[in-house]
Amino acid sequence: PPGNMVMPNLEGQQADIAQRALEDVGLTVVVQSNPPSDAGGSTVCDQDPSAGAALPTGATVTLTTASSC
Repeated sequence: PPGNMVMPNLEGQQADIAQRALEDVGLTVVVQSNPPSDAGGSTVCDQDPSAGAALPTGATVTLTTASSC
């Protein structure tokens, strides 16, 4: 359907790059750091929804990040 996209696999990518890519296509991104940290350079360790899921524009994606997975 129009406005839908397929969720890419972002695990292992830099969190800031992954977040920007999702926001650029109209998705809302929630980043959860584990452990909580404001430091840059974190890596995406998990994502919800998983890769391959169909998402409408404006859907919320949760990225769980850590300095190492």
